[in-house]
Amino acid sequence: MPTPAILLGYQERILSLHTAASQLRIGQMTAFAVMTLSVIFIALLAFFAFARKGLPPASALLPLPVAIYAGKAASKRNRMLLETLRLQTLYQRGVDRLEGRWAGSGITGDEMASQCHPFAKDLSVFGEGSLFEFICTCRTEVGRRHLAQFFLSAPTVKEIRRRQDAVRELQNNIKLRERLHLLGKYSFQESTWTTISEWLESPVARAPAWFRALALTLSIFTAILALLRILFVVSWSQIALPMVGVLLISGLLALAYRKRLLASQPAIRALSLELEVLRQGLALLQSQTFVSPLLSELVASVAQSEAATQVRQLERLAGILRERDKEWFYHASRGLLVGTQAFLAIEKWRVKHGADLRRWLPAWGEFEALMALATYAYEHPHNAFPQLAETGRKLECVSAGHPLLPMDACVRNDICWDDARRFYVISGSNMAGKSTLLRTIGLNLVLAYAGAPVCAERMTASRLAICASIAVQDSLLNGKSKFMAEMERIKLALNVPSEEGPVLFLVDEILSGTNSKDRRMAAEAILRALLQLGAVGALSTHDLALTELAELPELAGANIHMGSRIDSDPMDFDYLLKPGITNQSSALAIARLAGVAV
Repeated sequence: MPTPAILLGYQERILSLHTAASQLRIGQMTAFAVMTLSVIFIALLAFFAFARKGLPPASALLPLPVAIYAGKAASKRNRMLLETLRLQTLYQRGVDRLEGRWAGSGITGDEMASQCHPFAKDLSVFGEGSLFEFICTCRTEVGRRHLAQFFLSAPTVKEIRRRQDAVRELQNNIKLRERLHLLGKYSFQESTWTTISEWLESPVARAPAWFRALALTLSIFTAILALLRILFVVSWSQIALPMVGVLLISGLLALAYRKRLLASQPAIRALSLELEVLRQGLALLQSQTFVSPLLSELVASVAQSEAATQVRQLERLAGILRERDKEWFYHASRGLLVGTQAFLAIEKWRVKHGADLRRWLPAWGEFEALMALATYAYEHPHNAFPQLAETGRKLECVSAGHPLLPMDACVRNDICWDDARRFYVISGSNMAGKSTLLRTIGLNLVLAYAGAPVCAERMTASRLAICASIAVQDSLLNGKSKFMAEMERIKLALNVPSEEGPVLFLVDEILSGTNSKDRRMAAEAILRALLQLGAVGALSTHDLALTELAELPELAGANIHMGSRIDSDPMDFDYLLKPGITNQSSALAIARLAGVAV
């Protein structure tokens, strides 16, 4: 299915949802009107029945079933309306992605970025207009965290293939994507890794069995005494002494865990607000049946231990502890030891199921991340799933383009590195597209290792450790020059563990802050060190002296360049790779554009 057909499908879905929303609003208003009229009739009948004595008292209740039914109908239509509007947002964001209006409106993932990562900043993996913002459709922070990890590290070839199979199976499951998006009563409800993991890692408060049994017994006894008094079975004077004794003992029991309860209460209160989405997500996952091994394992990991049921139990206990401070329940909860007992029950749950929850969270996060990649695959059916080589150092891309550019603006190039051709020296003038080409290569590999299709007609890659030096800058705060920052990035490439595979280096304007002679010597030393470790990659440069490196036969490199279509117009760039060394310059033309008289 071509992208225009997917765009049209999204737009038609938005239109149908808009129509459904209009109908639901009409139904909602009708139900409210019926409910209001029913209440008015109840009031009128009650007036005539009690004030005028003209009707039997029971007649005032005749419209009550209609009012109840209308109220339920209004509530149901309100819920359906909210879901319809949420789905409209889902598909509108899809339209925005397909039409190139997505940058700045999504989740950037900045909090997951690391300054010392070997390629995240250089390839714009996070931030506004980044790969993460473009692809992330995860419902929760747990899923976003796992998607970020997919982008930041390369798993084994076997695991990449398992992810590819999972993404293929999820790719066209639109109904499942809708159900995932509708998790939780409201779109702003969250499930964050930090909230849950910090609670899991906090010290556990353990209570002996006799303590819990005594607390429950006292609560039951207090409730019975209170009920007997409310029903006027006994007088206050008859129950005063035993009530005071019971409350006194209950107070002493509460004091034993008061400090730990108060310390844990903020975390449990936050937890209670976030468990609903997780519980519904786990229930959704365990209700699925998949063919691909990875998805089947994720389902089994939450279904075998009845994850949704157990999380529901924790959700209820946390909800009780949250409600104990509400005004309507404040005094009763203290007298019945509700807070202490709920807290101890939560701690008991954590002892019993804490290890399970640590498994359920990654399972859910991985499923969400795979669903995000599947959405990307669905919206880009022209992209190809890469072939993966078990061993060696190889990267071959046929018609590769930048994955974040719209189709009509995406210029595609062929890339091939292997044992016969280890690296490119890319020469060219300013604005010719060299940096974009390096990011094109890097981002497509990031997608490939995540398990997603790549923006290419065909791609074959072995497992390579990506190291990029494209966006390094000096830092006055850290007392670090651009040259030193670049050297630290290259040091990372030289120190990559061998088990992570050969290095893929992508270096833009290598050693640009040094003179041409020193630059030539240092660049050759760096290149030889990288190649000796089995690396492949590319260097871009304005300094034509560096093109000599590709002419050294023992290094197995190649000179390619980017430039304008014709020599007479140095600013008419076509962004295509061409063999050989550039003979063009755009510096004067760019200066003229800036208003400099040259």
